[in-house]
Amino acid sequence: MDSKELEIKLQGFLNACKASGKSIDKMCLMPAYPGVADSSYNVKVKGEWLNHTICSEALEILIDILFEQTDVETRTNIFCIRIINDNEDVSCESFEVKNQMQAH
Repeated sequence: MDSKELEIKLQGFLNACKASGKSIDKMCLMPAYPGVADSSYNVKVKGEWLNHTICSEALEILIDILFEQTDVETRTNIFCIRIINDNEDVSCESFEVKNQMQAH
């Protein structure tokens, strides 16, 4: 799956985040393995509420919404979720999303 298709498939996730009061102000996809065709992606997200939420809690919320709003094919194309701060630095990140499927 290419990044454009993945962005489209993540629209439901973004809409659900907003509806729950956990808006994502910015999202970008970065290849987990640059240069490798059909690689999975790191999903980088930024949101005001993320600046005031403990990393593990924020990731739990995001991953729960992701699992409610996406199918298995979409999630297998996501390597991890990275939360970025106002300086565009990664403040925390999930383990591999596909490995978290077993927990859901």
